[in-house]
Amino acid sequence: MECILQSKSFASQPNRLHHHHQKIDTNISISNNNRAEQDASEQQQQQQQQRSKVDHESEHKKEHETETETEYELPKHPDTWPQNPLLLRATPGCGMIVTGIRRHSEPSNTFSSWEYGTKTLPINTGWEPPGRSWVVDFESPLFIGTLLLRIRNSSPLPTNNNNENDKMDDGTEKETETEQEEFYYFRGLNRTYQAVVQGRLRKQQQQQPLMIQDLVTGIVLKRPISVQGQKWLLWRTATSLVKLFAPQLNVKPNSWTSPLATTPQSIFSQPVNMEGVIEEPLNDSPSSIFSLLHPSPNKNNNDDHHHHHQSALARVRHRRKIMGQLHGHSHSLSSTSGSSKQQQQQQQQHKQKEKRGVEMNDTRVYTFEFLQHLVHFDDNLSLKLSANHGISLGDFLHGQPLQIMARHETTQEVLWAFDVWHSCLYPDALLHHQKQQQQQQQQQQQK
Repeated sequence: MECILQSKSFASQPNRLHHHHQKIDTNISISNNNRAEQDASEQQQQQQQQRSKVDHESEHKKEHETETETEYELPKHPDTWPQNPLLLRATPGCGMIVTGIRRHSEPSNTFSSWEYGTKTLPINTGWEPPGRSWVVDFESPLFIGTLLLRIRNSSPLPTNNNNENDKMDDGTEKETETEQEEFYYFRGLNRTYQAVVQGRLRKQQQQQPLMIQDLVTGIVLKRPISVQGQKWLLWRTATSLVKLFAPQLNVKPNSWTSPLATTPQSIFSQPVNMEGVIEEPLNDSPSSIFSLLHPSPNKNNNDDHHHHHQSALARVRHRRKIMGQLHGHSHSLSSTSGSSKQQQQQQQQHKQKEKRGVEMNDTRVYTFEFLQHLVHFDDNLSLKLSANHGISLGDFLHGQPLQIMARHETTQEVLWAFDVWHSCLYPDALLHHQKQQQQQQQQQQQK
């Protein structure tokens, strides 16, 4: 009897093994199906992101094609601005397009987390954790780059609970802003504004190289500043104050510009972390703009030792002095009188090189950091003359925005151009827009 039971047990074992293999095959099949579904879902998300990018780009191109420059010059009412009283946008009619609006940690040239269109660009408050700062990718006739803008006390962007790109894996929202002091960019600093532009030149088609001393940055207005009466004295005081910090500032009725090589607080000829703390590199560092400049004829080991022990501020002043000379301001060379013929030839060669200056190329990534502490972007856009005194910039700008701009001084082609609007500028801008429309209607009636 025992043998019969054992025989039956052994006889049933192949059936159990058969069922066990079937179960394994079923699990493998389910696992493969899950993996296929996951791959299909990821592929669908990538396709949606690509379609989103194409939609944003086509929308931006359509804006330039369908709207006249006059219509596009006036932004929508400040009540519609997500960061009212401030609005950042690309300068209309300058030939620059926005190719991406994203978090710093997200892939370049994407719009995956942005839903305000391309007429409204993000401003960072300074409270963003690492990787969560907003940046704007752009292309212009001369430059392909990225902008990061921080303004103290600016309004945070409204949160959207439905945005899947701003959620963690468990479905909870990512922290976009925090009150933790360790993340606050403006902590302990008196600056009110930081703009970082990083990118490279477009591949140049023309024979003439692009020289850094031929580039300027600042504000260019379509309508000139007209100051009368008591405001003229305030404007002159303000201009004198700004020139203390930017001695090479070129003030004209419709523009304030200064050399791009001297204005930034920091310049790098290599990529750096745009979100982090930025300091002027050492003069002999490969990241320094001096790495593209020929050595000074008076350079010696003592100079190198001295520059290594300079503070960041001293290095900024040294760069501004040298680059200012290249731009044509206070340019001087040692006299050749009393020198030997060989020394005169060497100095003449050096003079020709110094005229050439720093040639920019399309193989390097350049980083420019701009800081500002005089302009305050609170309820009333103002220029602080002292702790208790300031002037309203709205009284002088006539409804025109401040700018983040760099361009070629001669050809006026832009590297980048962004408008920084304040709601206090809007009434004058609307009034000018209405006058323009009336003039156009009168001209049409006369025809």
